[in-house]
Amino acid sequence: MFIKKTAKKRADGKIRTSVLIIHKFRDSSNKVRDKVVKSCGVLEDQPDQEAFLKSVENELIQLEKKENEEITFRIRKEDNYNNSPINKDYYYGHNLLEIVLDTLKIKKVIDDYQDSLNLNVKYRFWDIIQFFTFERILDPDSKRASYQHLNNYFGKKYTFSLSDVYRCFTYLPDIFDLVQKTMSKSIGEIFPRNGSFVFYDGTNYFTTIDFNDLAEGALRKKGVSKEHRLDPIVGVAVFLDCNGLPLDIEIYPGNESESGKLIGGVGRIKKANNMKRVIAVADKGLNNSSNIFHLYNQGDGFIFSQILRGKKGNNYLPYIEKSSGWAEKKNEKGEVYYKEKDVIHTIQRLYKNDNGEYIKEEMDVKALLYWNLEDQQMARQKRNEKIAKLKKGIANRTIEMGRDAREYAKRVAIDPTTKKKLDKTDIQYEVDYEKIEREEKLDGYTCIITSELEMENTKIREAYHGLLEVEATFRISKTDLEFRPIYHYKKESIISHFMICYIAITVLRLLQYQLKLSGVDMSVERLQRFLKRMTLKELEEGKILLNQIGGALKYKNKLDEEKDTVLSNEDEILDDAKRVFEAYKIDFLDKIGINIGDFKTYIKELKKFKLGVETWNI
Repeated sequence: MFIKKTAKKRADGKIRTSVLIIHKFRDSSNKVRDKVVKSCGVLEDQPDQEAFLKSVENELIQLEKKENEEITFRIRKEDNYNNSPINKDYYYGHNLLEIVLDTLKIKKVIDDYQDSLNLNVKYRFWDIIQFFTFERILDPDSKRASYQHLNNYFGKKYTFSLSDVYRCFTYLPDIFDLVQKTMSKSIGEIFPRNGSFVFYDGTNYFTTIDFNDLAEGALRKKGVSKEHRLDPIVGVAVFLDCNGLPLDIEIYPGNESESGKLIGGVGRIKKANNMKRVIAVADKGLNNSSNIFHLYNQGDGFIFSQILRGKKGNNYLPYIEKSSGWAEKKNEKGEVYYKEKDVIHTIQRLYKNDNGEYIKEEMDVKALLYWNLEDQQMARQKRNEKIAKLKKGIANRTIEMGRDAREYAKRVAIDPTTKKKLDKTDIQYEVDYEKIEREEKLDGYTCIITSELEMENTKIREAYHGLLEVEATFRISKTDLEFRPIYHYKKESIISHFMICYIAITVLRLLQYQLKLSGVDMSVERLQRFLKRMTLKELEEGKILLNQIGGALKYKNKLDEEKDTVLSNEDEILDDAKRVFEAYKIDFLDKIGINIGDFKTYIKELKKFKLGVETWNI
């Protein structure tokens, strides 16, 4: 507010100066407006003009003080309806996401690329990427549905069209690799990688078509679905660093195996991050002689889980059956609940080179074998459930309908009643007890093989358990961020879709990791939950009403038996928000009403936050 003097010349030639207290504000269209708060009188009518102006100044101070202490607003008749501009909710939680997004330093890369194309367009690639990254985190949906939220972000004026989005997506694949390299380098600068571990796994995402895409280089192909679906799928290989943060992803046709993507990904990561040697950590699906010897021959290492059942596990059964050499842990009752042993084992491979000659290679690996009582009990419980389904299916002649049941079933060749050989059309099953007996011997056992012969067993187990971060990333992508189903049908658009998804999940994982360094363990789902509720209404006269951050009561640690309730009076979502801001050392705006100028100052201060540089090592 300020004092305004308006002088006007009357018809009689006398000057009359009106003294006004004015409130300056920006309306919903961002135009500066003036509102007369009080008309104090005419200056020339005052016997003591100096004293009069002094009194007006004192009144201005009191009005400003009252305004700071008490935010009031009024609803005009023309705004008093449901879809009024002053009743619209805008996100402001995206400012926290934008801070992290900016630390990835990809805006300049994308801007430079667009400028190099010399396109005669008004929209910017970065605006599209930024908007859909926000949407993927705050309200994941199809691009068409997300576009309907274009004006939902406070302080953002996106002007691109839906057609601009699809045109932009035709260009983005050309820069995806460079964007990944830039992100990886930026993450390494924020959270230095004090370790050479690279965690790898693959998954796939279903699409919305029924048959294979027959276009050249198509990605939507039928393959082995992780969710046991029949739809065509798109494969994605993901690499995480020693901090559990994204390093690289590769998108490939759904009918290809992720095992063939490991070596190429390791090469890209080493080149992009100037790494001399890495230790690849992966599950049993990546454990084949080609991957193992390729890593070994190029000076890299590996930690892979090893399947124990079937032909691949036969080499390790003698070590399990041998009773000596086990280090055991016992409970208070004297029962063994954990045991482990390690052995140096020689593996071989025979392959044909480019000249058609057979080459034999050998290398020593360390095999870490361990057994856990809980794992044994869980394995047997799952098997018993499958056997129960199998027996029920045999009795009802419905075994063909149950995938789980068939695992322990075998065809009956001789009719037990007539003792005659069954006809091919008369299909009968029985429980394969021999298979069950073989598998029971291995219940609870795990085998990990590694090239790191001198690495301690504890370090090997910890490194292998780091794969849980990859699984968590996949779970987040499919549930919290809804990467699938994939609606796009062009290869370029599918890659662009995953580029935005990859950026979004990286932003969330960085936020989550910063919290972890501050001692706060919070799921992505709970991070999203409070960010979605950081909304506001922009009222008339430059005032803002912050909506409630909350809506879910916390559970008590103990049941209140007298009142038979498990809920407390505290709000879990609000508590989460305050914990996050406290961990980031940012002031939490715990107000309802605020002037727009003060709010913009707050956002400006908020954006000074920088991600930490603390590290942890496996």
